[in-house]
Amino acid sequence: SGGGITFTGGEPLVWGTFLEEYIPRYCHDFSVDLETSLDAPWQRVEGLIPLVNQWCVDFKMADPEKHREFTGSTNERILENLERLSRCVPGERVLITWPVIPGYNDTDENVAAMVETLTRLGLKRIELHPYRKVAEAKQRKTGKKPVEVPELTSARRQQLEQRLRGRGDTSEEQITMRLARSQWELEQSKKYDHIVINDQVDTCAEEILNIIAKKAD
Repeated sequence: SGGGITFTGGEPLVWGTFLEEYIPRYCHDFSVDLETSLDAPWQRVEGLIPLVNQWCVDFKMADPEKHREFTGSTNERILENLERLSRCVPGERVLITWPVIPGYNDTDENVAAMVETLTRLGLKRIELHPYRKVAEAKQRKTGKKPVEVPELTSARRQQLEQRLRGRGDTSEEQITMRLARSQWELEQSKKYDHIVINDQVDTCAEEILNIIAKKAD
């Protein structure tokens, strides 16, 4: 394929001006993906439109007030930027990543609202991502009580899939391919004794070395 480069975060749009200079200088031979929540001034999004091949947009909640309740901030700017992006970029270049958090954003009301929003914007590429509990270990280490989130049951997951299929604008093959990835991730996450989050290189390396050291004892 020639390879590719993905800019993720945190929020890479924080460094939008830097990316506008970096991508054309160093990434011109590669396909460029950007993983973002779109929670940034539109100017930072607009400047990257000619430079990004695929936009991977994290989309959790349709209702602005519910979004504020669960995250601490409204999603009005996210929704506005998503609508603008859908007008500027072909739908096949936008991938919606939907983290399914049982008890929070998997309600019938939110699912219906999100499907309506994405259908209205003509965005057909969706991936359901299982909620990961890898942060619990960090919360315990720092003396914080982990947030209790129920497991995503196979029955509930099936309901979500049916709602997506009910849109009627995506082939069964496409839906199967998109959902297969999230199902595989969900199954694989249970097979590991240790999960290391690569958010800070030094911390990540230290955790890996500690794991190796304990195995060697």
